[in-house]
Amino acid sequence: MVYGATAYGVMFYGLLAALLVVDRMGRDQQLGMRELQRATPQGTLCYVLGKFLGNIMALLIPIFLAYLLCALVTILLGWPVALLLKFLLVFLLVFLPSSLAAVSLALWLSSFLPLRVVQVGFSLVWFEFNIGIGWHGLVFSIFNPNGDYVYPLLTPVPGLQSVDPNFHTSVQLALLNILVLLLLAVLALFLTWASLAILRQREEGV
Repeated sequence: MVYGATAYGVMFYGLLAALLVVDRMGRDQQLGMRELQRATPQGTLCYVLGKFLGNIMALLIPIFLAYLLCALVTILLGWPVALLLKFLLVFLLVFLPSSLAAVSLALWLSSFLPLRVVQVGFSLVWFEFNIGIGWHGLVFSIFNPNGDYVYPLLTPVPGLQSVDPNFHTSVQLALLNILVLLLLAVLALFLTWASLAILRQREEGV
């Protein structure tokens, strides 16, 4: 249950990020928020961080409540209370890093690409990294966002292990996977700031 709630949750969360986050900055531009931003002492960096944190909180809070609901249901069914800790650990070590990466990447791509291109393209790439084409491809890379490196350590259920016999994990690889996703989120936010800063300079130069 822990595996299913998180694996499919991460996969569809990327779609939510692609559909709900990518139009936020474009909508601000249409509403004239960019002019208001320039009239305030806060710069582009504060704007990017505000957009990122606002979208993360808006998407993560209801999903976290759903996680707690799933955990409470298992307790009401008489399952071990230790499952609650499993849910919280998987949420912290799998869902949170993946969510940060998904939202930051969606914001970065939407800062310089057309809306529909990002919505379709990001969704396809996210599916590839989660399930891969024919269960192969990029899904077994260290960029994997759905916890393939982490699950075998937290929930060692034999029937839910990787279908690839050549795939192996360890504590070091699991930590590296989490670190890579967090660094990817930071890099995407930096590139978003750089993209918007360059665009602002071009508009002010005109």
